[in-house]
Amino acid sequence: WRRALELAAALVVAALSCAYYAIYGGLAVGVLILVLGRRPIRYWGWLAVSALVAGGAVWPVFSAFLQARAASGAAVLERGSEAAEWSANVSSYLASGAALHQWWKAPLWNAQPWVDVLFPGVTVLGLAVAGLFAVRGAGPSRRVAMAYVIAAGVALWASFGPEAGLYRVLEAVVPGITLLRAPVRLGVVVVFAIAVLAGWAVARLAQRRRWVVPALVLLVAAELAVFTPEWGWPSWPLRVV
Repeated sequence: WRRALELAAALVVAALSCAYYAIYGGLAVGVLILVLGRRPIRYWGWLAVSALVAGGAVWPVFSAFLQARAASGAAVLERGSEAAEWSANVSSYLASGAALHQWWKAPLWNAQPWVDVLFPGVTVLGLAVAGLFAVRGAGPSRRVAMAYVIAAGVALWASFGPEAGLYRVLEAVVPGITLLRAPVRLGVVVVFAIAVLAGWAVARLAQRRRWVVPALVLLVAAELAVFTPEWGWPSWPLRVV
């Protein structure tokens, strides 16, 4: 029951922070549950309790949002009305706002304008690959790692929007998803899954050298730092979704 309440609390915090996190995070949790859910019936029972608790806590806010939306005169978005425009493309996963990534901007994605910035960084990608090697043997860790690979793949596919197919299925079966207009933001789930995979590599490296953890944190922060033009560093305007 403690794990059920912890999961419910995490979902409530995500939902109250951002509606995108509520739906996309919930979808990611659903994928992980389907891949990892090979336990007794009580496991599924506690998952149901978690969903009921989270839904009950979020419903008053969601209901008030729907009432305010109706009172404002804003029409509920038709399915796919803006989803195609705000779908990810290959350039989105190569685009970065970091100062250290400026040098590859022109050759890689000028030909296809990006929709949002989703590149997780060379350091994190390298650690994610190393993390897969760190859990390549049999065992629970390998199963969990594969679950995150699947979650990343599903989110990646869906982020490409209606034309890729999967997002149309989600529009038909996931309540409330048509209120959201940017499939590209599913890229947050992709980056999150990559970061989890990178965590296994960090844990393996830190077993004998604990100084590796703060060193890697500083390295990632330095690589992904975004400096404003006022500071004299290169930058370019980001397209806000």
